[in-house]
Amino acid sequence: MRWVDWATTPRITTEGHVEETLAIGLDISGRKQEEELRILFEEASDGITLADPEGRYLAVNPKLCEMLGRTREELLSMTVADLVVPEEVARLSEVREKLLAGKVDVGEWKIRRGDGSLATIEVSTRMLSDKRWLAFVREVSERKRAQEERERLLGELEAKRRWLQAVLDTVPLGVILFEPGGRISFNARTEELFGLKLSPEGGSVQYRSRVFFPDGTPVPPDQLASSRVLRTGETLVGVEYLVEHTNGSRLPILGSAAPIRDTNGEIIGGVGVFQDMSERMRTEEVIRANERLLNGIFELLPVGVWIADQTGRIVRTNPAGQLIWAGARYVGVSEFGEYKAWWADTGKPIAPEEWALARALTKGETSLGELIRIQCFDGTYKTVINSALPLYDEHRKFTGAIVVNEDVTDLLEVEAALRHAVRARDEMLGVVSHDLRSPLQAIDLAAKQLSNRVRKEGGGEWIHGIVERILRSSRTMRTLIEDLLDIVSIEEGRLSVQLSTVEPSALVHEAVESQQLQAEDKQLLLVAEVGPGLPPVSADHDRILQVLSNLVGNALKFTPAGGHVSVRAVARGDEVLFSVTNTGAGISEEQRRHIFDRFWQADPADRRGRGIGLAIAKGLVEAHGGRLWVESEVGRWATFSFTVPVMPPKTTE
Repeated sequence: MRWVDWATTPRITTEGHVEETLAIGLDISGRKQEEELRILFEEASDGITLADPEGRYLAVNPKLCEMLGRTREELLSMTVADLVVPEEVARLSEVREKLLAGKVDVGEWKIRRGDGSLATIEVSTRMLSDKRWLAFVREVSERKRAQEERERLLGELEAKRRWLQAVLDTVPLGVILFEPGGRISFNARTEELFGLKLSPEGGSVQYRSRVFFPDGTPVPPDQLASSRVLRTGETLVGVEYLVEHTNGSRLPILGSAAPIRDTNGEIIGGVGVFQDMSERMRTEEVIRANERLLNGIFELLPVGVWIADQTGRIVRTNPAGQLIWAGARYVGVSEFGEYKAWWADTGKPIAPEEWALARALTKGETSLGELIRIQCFDGTYKTVINSALPLYDEHRKFTGAIVVNEDVTDLLEVEAALRHAVRARDEMLGVVSHDLRSPLQAIDLAAKQLSNRVRKEGGGEWIHGIVERILRSSRTMRTLIEDLLDIVSIEEGRLSVQLSTVEPSALVHEAVESQQLQAEDKQLLLVAEVGPGLPPVSADHDRILQVLSNLVGNALKFTPAGGHVSVRAVARGDEVLFSVTNTGAGISEEQRRHIFDRFWQADPADRRGRGIGLAIAKGLVEAHGGRLWVESEVGRWATFSFTVPVMPPKTTE
């Protein structure tokens, strides 16, 4: 007997185990057996293949070609490894070891079809006595997809079951599921309404003697909601009952029930929903109270509120709205367009179709905070913040619009006056600061001359002390003047910096060294922590040193004895990050919101500062293109950090 691949030449002959296996199955021999074997091979509903020990295909049947989307000639030029996806190639050696042990391997494989698509096949393989592989192949992609779809549907069903259970557990209504056999399922709210502990197996018998009609007459068992639904299939909506609790009190409830039917229309159960009517009555009273409250608020709101129906007719307004428009009445949106109005920023007249109310009614557009100038009904003019919102009912059906007006005429006038006052103050600060410099220079000069004369002519040490105090006070006054001038420059955007190449480590060490004596006097540890290889920064040396000195001085001022202050500089991308950290009370979140405000101090009674140092530091850092911020843990530490850009590399022409 021979194994024949009828589609190729030369004919491939096999012996031994393959012949025996197929011959036994067919119970035939000779030429007829060969013909029957050929028919079986060619017309089999499963793919059949024979491969040599290295996995090269020797024979394939049409079904396998169809399954793999390849011609017989293609497959006979390929190996098993050519078809499986790369991540499964390693399994082939495992299968080979299993087959060499005389075992049959059955498993699923992912292969790539001729058109590039992926398919899942189930392969049953055994090794013949001559080490060749005989395999029967069946495509299971559809089965896998069906299995995955089944698992997906089961997952959705379980999710819906959990969702339904969650609803039953949280819904503020009593829910009972009735089964024809008498068993019930219920949620915790049902037990609360009926005032007793229920058992699923106990059925309606547990509570039926406690159910009464509103007139106090007991409800017969056949008139209970469960009985009517399961027996007659009727649906009950809003039936009133009284449920008697163990203490004798009776609770009014509203019940509804409906049958549950299968696909054939047969009743397989029922569901009942019960609501505490006393709770509903309390809710209705709360709603009425809320309506009264909202009506009161509506009347008392300091902003004008206008409500229009879907046709544009104003159906309601409040006293503030009437006051804003000075004699307003119930009019339509088209009538509003008859009155003059302008956009406050451009002065351009507002066309009737450009009103916020008109846009809300015609386009469903929401408008917020539009600043407009209006001519009121009495001819006066006002500036108003105008907003409009379209209104919809619970079915998303358009029902109208609401307009809110806020008269900001007086506020804008006050703001203008405040801006003028701020400008006048800043101008005064600049003038005063500038004019104070001359007297201070005279005081400095006189003090120094007095000091020189006393040194030459002799005098008491007390004179030297007085002169030193005069000079120290003069320096303090000069610093204050410089700070005030900086504040004015920052506010007016005139603060300038002289950029040059500056070494960050030098800045840090200079700031630390200048205040080391102050730290020692307060018994504080002041250290500089600078990593190697910091890139130079593009900065104004004196200004950045001023920032660092301010931050270090503040840290020393607010660090208790025995504390620690560290000054760091580290590279971070195209900038250098400077930070000053101190131990101590820290800074609360509320204080951090205002700490960079001008003339602000956490404790107004603390006169150790003027409240402008951090504002100046922030302005100086931002003038360099950096930023300044603070972080803190209350009761433990505070860190002020700022960034300065690194010096860009020099370019050569």
